[in-house]
Amino acid sequence: MKTEDPLCRKHISAGLFYQLMDAMRRTGKRSTYKNWDKSVPVLLLSGQQDPVGDFGKGVQQVKNSMDKAGLRDVEVHFFPDARHDLLHEEKSGAAKSAVDTMLKWISGKTAS
Repeated sequence: MKTEDPLCRKHISAGLFYQLMDAMRRTGKRSTYKNWDKSVPVLLLSGQQDPVGDFGKGVQQVKNSMDKAGLRDVEVHFFPDARHDLLHEEKSGAAKSAVDTMLKWISGKTAS
C-alpha cells in the first residue's frame, strides 16, 4: 500500500510530533471520557487507508473506549479510499463524502 503523498510535508517539528503522540496516548483511554456529558453525540470520521488511525483499527478502538465509558451516541464512518486528511482529499471524492456525512449527521441531531 502506498502512503506517500507529494502534497504532504515529509518533515514535522518535534513539538508537533510530541503533541500528536500525547493526544494519541490520551484519546484512546476510557478514563479520558469519564467526565464527559454522556448524552453529547460524537461523530468519528476516518479514512480506511489512514496509517495514523491504524487503517481504521485505532479509530474503532477509540469508539469502543467511548462506548465502554458510557457515551450513548457515538458513530463512526470510514471512507474506503481515503487517508488522514479527509477534507483535502478532493480527487478521490472523500472530501465531499466527509462533508456530506457531517451535514447529514448534524441535521439528524438538530432535527430531534
